[in-house]
Amino acid sequence: IAGVLNRAARIVRLREKARDRFRLFAPALFVRTFGDPDDNPMGWPVSTLGETCAVVGGGTPRRANPEYFGGSVPWATPTDITALKVPYIGETKETITETALRESSARRVPAGSVLLTSRATIGVATAPMATNQGFANLKCGDLLSPEYLCFFLRNRAGVLNRMANGTTFREISKSTLRTVEIPLPPLDRQRRFAAAVKSASRAAVAASAAADAAAHLAAALAARLLDESP
Repeated sequence: IAGVLNRAARIVRLREKARDRFRLFAPALFVRTFGDPDDNPMGWPVSTLGETCAVVGGGTPRRANPEYFGGSVPWATPTDITALKVPYIGETKETITETALRESSARRVPAGSVLLTSRATIGVATAPMATNQGFANLKCGDLLSPEYLCFFLRNRAGVLNRMANGTTFREISKSTLRTVEIPLPPLDRQRRFAAAVKSASRAAVAASAAADAAAHLAAALAARLLDESP
């Protein structure tokens, strides 16, 4: 049992190391592949988010109506995005109904949309979903891959935050977001970057699942030892 506990502890440590490496890997690969977007050193053509994406807001159905919540439509809140360990989101803590989509300002966006919260935390939807009003959702056009856009926005988080306004909650307006300039590297280069991010994300998720299983096993064995102790 002591050997199993030690192995479980090593697996948990490896998970943390894998998570840290992913956190460093993807942003570093972005800059290596495309250059720093502040300077655009590779001289890519430049457009704006408004010209290359459809920017769609989110909405929150009335909580008082029980017909709006608990349906089949994933409905993301900023908490779902800040909890992400990799840049992809396919499930959400809350769901809404088709009725809520018809009768509220919530809108469904397709898989591959980039979900940007008012605090500039960002995820890529792997399934069609809606979001609350604290989002600006970007549907990529033909010139952008979701992963490139996601990490471009992450790289520019400080700039986006400085563009935000408001007194109670600072947020960047959709009209301002549409004016943000974005370099446009060749799509095949964007896709190679996307493939690397997906591969690294799968490895990080697998490491996390193995660590969770090891932690549960360690907890069960520790409980068993306590139960059997004189």
